[in-house]
Amino acid sequence: GAQVDTVKVKFKACECEMFIPNSFTPNEDNRNDYFFPVAQCEYSYYQLTVNDRWGSTVFSTGNINARWDGRFKGNLCPEDIYVYIIECTEKQTDKKVVRKGHVSLFR
Repeated sequence: GAQVDTVKVKFKACECEMFIPNSFTPNEDNRNDYFFPVAQCEYSYYQLTVNDRWGSTVFSTGNINARWDGRFKGNLCPEDIYVYIIECTEKQTDKKVVRKGHVSLFR
């Protein structure tokens, strides 16, 4: 008789990785014009905040599909390093995660 191996694959919480770019170029050439994290998981809560170096919020959203176009109140922000804070709660595990880092805006 033929042997059948059964392999069970379990998704672990650590596979809820998020890819967050460290730079973007909002110059409307359709390449890397937006800053947004790419999530591998579903979240019951999600909040992305981007602050300038003086701590002023230039972008904030609770929508995981929202993208920052490098603008604040309709004007392009200056070339600089911005600080992002992502707070989220993983849907499956109810685990709260906070990610902080820097993103460079280039033209």
